[in-house]
Amino acid sequence: MAEILALVVDDSRMARYVLSKMLKEQGINVDTVQSAEEALGYLCTTIPSMIFMDHTMPGMDGFQAIRAIKNDPKTASVPIMMYTSKEGEVYMNQALALGAVDVLPKQLKPMQLIQVLERQQLLPHQSFNTKHTLTSSKPVDFTAPIITARDVGQDLEEVAKEAERSIENKSFTNEVKQILDEHKEILATQSDEHSQTLLRKLDQKVDAVSDTLAAFVKETRENSGIFHKLSDTTKLFFLAINIVVIIILGTTTTQQSTQIKQLTSNNQILNEALSIQDAKAESTQTTLEGELKSNLYKNQLHLDQWVANLQWALNRKNQFAWDEKPFNRKLAGLIQSTADKLDTAGFKGTISLTSHLGLFCLAVNESGDPELPAELQTLADCNLNDMNEQQAELLGLEKTVQFANFLAAFERNYGSDLQVSLHSKGLSAPAKDYPEKSIETSASTWNSVAEQNQRIVIEFMPLQLE
Repeated sequence: MAEILALVVDDSRMARYVLSKMLKEQGINVDTVQSAEEALGYLCTTIPSMIFMDHTMPGMDGFQAIRAIKNDPKTASVPIMMYTSKEGEVYMNQALALGAVDVLPKQLKPMQLIQVLERQQLLPHQSFNTKHTLTSSKPVDFTAPIITARDVGQDLEEVAKEAERSIENKSFTNEVKQILDEHKEILATQSDEHSQTLLRKLDQKVDAVSDTLAAFVKETRENSGIFHKLSDTTKLFFLAINIVVIIILGTTTTQQSTQIKQLTSNNQILNEALSIQDAKAESTQTTLEGELKSNLYKNQLHLDQWVANLQWALNRKNQFAWDEKPFNRKLAGLIQSTADKLDTAGFKGTISLTSHLGLFCLAVNESGDPELPAELQTLADCNLNDMNEQQAELLGLEKTVQFANFLAAFERNYGSDLQVSLHSKGLSAPAKDYPEKSIETSASTWNSVAEQNQRIVIEFMPLQLE
C-alpha cells in the first residue's frame, strides 16, 4: 500500500489543524502551509498526492494558485480540492473550470471528506501510485553543487524545529485573545437586548393600568348628574356595583404592582450577573495578556539561543585554502542554506562575513608558480609573504564570480529583512599564534598554523527595532 501525502493550504491555523486531523484519521500524511506563495515554493521540492486549497487568502488567492499549479507540467496532474465558505453554482463551476476536481464546504464533516477521497480514489486502501517527493533541480548558476555544512546538519535542524514550535505559541495566544474579546461583546449585546425587552414589558403593563383608571374616572364623572336623580334604592344598587368595581380594580392594581416589582427585581439580578460576567472577562483578558507577554519573551529567548547555536556550529570549520579567494562558491552555498533556516525561524538582520588571512611560507616550482614546500623543508626553503596591512585587507575582500552572482540574487530574494555584509581583517587577528620565525622551523608546521588562521568568521546581527 503506497503512502499518501496531502498538502493543506489555508491562512487559518485552526482550519489547517481541523482538516489535517481528519486526513490523518484516514491514514494520510499531511503537510501544511499558510499561503498560496508558500504552497508554490513547497511544490518546487515535493509533489503531494493531493492538495486542499482555500479560496480567500492574503496575497495570491486559491484560484490564482490553481492556475499556477496546473500550468506547471510537474504538478498539473495533482488533484486539487477547493474548500471554502462560499456557495453557489457559479463559484463551483469557476473552480472546476480552473482545474479543481471537487469543491468542499469549510464546515466539512468527516463523512463528507471520506466520500470525496473515495470518489477521487485517494484513500490508502485504494490503488494509488503517486511519487510523493521530487528533488528539484534548481537552476542556480552561482552555486553549482550547493555545499552544506555536514558538521552542522542534524543538530541545527532539531534546534530550528524547537524554535518554530515556540514561535507558533505567539499566533495561538493572539487568536485566544481575539475570541475572548468577541465573546465579551456578544454577551454585552445579548444582556442589553434582554434588559430592553423586560423594560418594554414593564412599560406596557404600567400603561394598561393607567388607561383602566383613567377610563373609570371619566365614566364616573359622566354619570354623576344621572346619579343624583335616581331613587335611594337605585343609588344603593349602583353604589354597591361601584364598590365591587373598585375592589376588582384594586386587586388588579395590586397584581400589576407585584409584577412591576418582580420585573424590577429581575432586571437588577440581570445587571448584577452582567457585572460579574464583565469582571470575569476582564480578569481572563488580563491573564491572557500576561501569558502573551510571557510567551513572546520565551519565544525571543528560544530564537536568540537557536541563532547562537547556529553561529557556533558554522564557525567550527570554515577555513579556505591558501590559493582560494576568501568569498568563493563553497561559501555561497553554505550561506544560502543558512539563510533559508534563518528566514524560516523568523530571524531578521545581517549575516556578517569577516575574512582572516594566513601567512603562508611558499616555495616556487619550475614553472615559476608558488606552491607549498615539501614535507621536510624549513622556512629557509620558502618565502613568507610579508604584505602590508592595506594589501592584506584588500586581498581579504576578493570574491569569485559565483559569489558575486550569489550576492545579487540574495538581495533580490530577501530584501532588507536579511542582508549579507563583507569585511576583512587581513593578517591582523590570527586565531592561533605562529611558531618561532627561524630558518630551522619546519615549513609544514608553520603552514599548518597558517591554514587554521585562514578562515571566515560568521556572525548573525539581529535587526534593531526602534
